[in-house]
Amino acid sequence: MNIDKAKILLDKINVLMRSIAVAPDQVAEIEKDLMKNYIRQLYESVLEEDGVVVKTPSKPLPTKKKPTPKPVVIEPVAEPEIVPVQAAEPVVVPTPVPAPKPTPPPPPPVPEPVIEMEVVEPTPAPAPTPKPKPASKPVFVPTSTGVNPDLEEIFNLPNATDLGEKLSQSNIKDLTKAFSINDKILTIKELFGGDNALFQDTLKALNKMSSFDEAKNYLMANVASKNNWDKASKQKKAKVFAKLIKRRFN
Repeated sequence: MNIDKAKILLDKINVLMRSIAVAPDQVAEIEKDLMKNYIRQLYESVLEEDGVVVKTPSKPLPTKKKPTPKPVVIEPVAEPEIVPVQAAEPVVVPTPVPAPKPTPPPPPPVPEPVIEMEVVEPTPAPAPTPKPKPASKPVFVPTSTGVNPDLEEIFNLPNATDLGEKLSQSNIKDLTKAFSINDKILTIKELFGGDNALFQDTLKALNKMSSFDEAKNYLMANVASKNNWDKASKQKKAKVFAKLIKRRFN
């Protein structure tokens, strides 16, 4: 008896048995064949004596034969016989002749209505609507009687002398289109207290004015003094704004 070989086979049988025990209802054929092979080898190791191995005849594994499919005989389908259908003769139904309606008697004569003449009083002609008088152009005067020298200095702009300055001070027809986006944002922030509506209304009012002096008086009365353009930090930006306004009247 080969004890070492028998121990090895017993270990393999135990391992395989534990694997089969996990799902006993789902044992594969290969696991069954492997178990049979281990048991056969264990049996041979028990019978092995003095180096003589007794082998047991192994039965060939049964093979499943696939059933031979029966030939399918397709019988030809007879074409249906086409029987011509005769058109039925139309049935002529006589049109009933309506009975003549009795002539109604003539209506009685209607008396002619009496037309009453309505006296219409003449409508007085509407009074002419007076045309509205054109609104007088507002004149903007500074609110304070005193003159702020710092504000006066902002609007004290010398006339251009050389050609380069004259070209840089060309006429501007519409002040609302004279500012870039960045310059517009900076001007509203520094000179108009961040009020965009005040900025737009001021430019529209300046577009309607006829002289730089009129624009100067309007700005000093309504914008410059209220937003402290005389401060040292705002004077430079205010002077640039005043130069741009002056170009509107060149």
